[in-house]
This record gives sequence, structure tokens and C-alpha cells, in this order.
Amino acid sequence: MSLALLQRSLVSTVRRQAPRPQHTSASFPLAASPPLLLGRPRRRRAAAMGGEATSAGGGGFRARMEHYLYSGEKKHVVAGIAIFAAVFGVPWYFMTRGAKHESHQDYMERANKARSERLSSGQPSAMKE
Repeated sequence: MSLALLQRSLVSTVRRQAPRPQHTSASFPLAASPPLLLGRPRRRRAAAMGGEATSAGGGGFRARMEHYLYSGEKKHVVAGIAIFAAVFGVPWYFMTRGAKHESHQDYMERANKARSERLSSGQPSAMKE
């Protein structure tokens, strides 16, 4: 009976200490795939159309935009921040350049001042008969 108990403890110890397999991109092929883009699926260009590789040329508009988006280069990041700031900053500037809003406390102070002036003048606001 003690031999069976010893065997179980050894087996459980070996199972706990067994090295876990390291996962690589080969074991997970989706890990190396490019980020998912929403929208229409891309059409593959036929190799017979131009005869040369598209990576040597400039590529199309979409390829260029994807390069700018996913490259992580400092100049592309700065340009993205500038575009983002312009898209949201220009409307914000035009919306906030009008009359400045007052706080509730300023409104209450003006209302109290007008009320005290009206009451101190002695003129009734509504005639009682």
C-alpha cells in the first residue's frame, strides 16, 4: 500500500515539474498574420498583369496607407497625430469661439443682484387689486 502511494506522489510530482511546451508562431499560424482589416476583402493581383513584383514598385494607395498605419515609424506616428488633431481640433475651435458660457454661480449672483435692485426700488412688479 505504501508503494502505490509512493508511485502516485512520484507521478504527480513529475507531471507538475514537466516542462510546458513553448508555443511558436509555427504552432499558431494566425499569430503571424497581419492585422484584420474591416471592409471588403482584398483582391489579389494576377502576376501576369505587370510581370514585375509589386514590392519593388510603389504599390497602390491601399498598400501605401497600410504601410503608414502599421509601420510605427516616428514620422508616420507624428503625421497621424497631426491628422487626428486637425480632424477633431478644427470643429472644436469653431464651436468654442463664440460667447463664453458662464457658471451657475455667476448666473445666480446676477439674478440676486437684479432681484435686490427690483425690491429696493419700491415698484411692485405686479399690481394687486
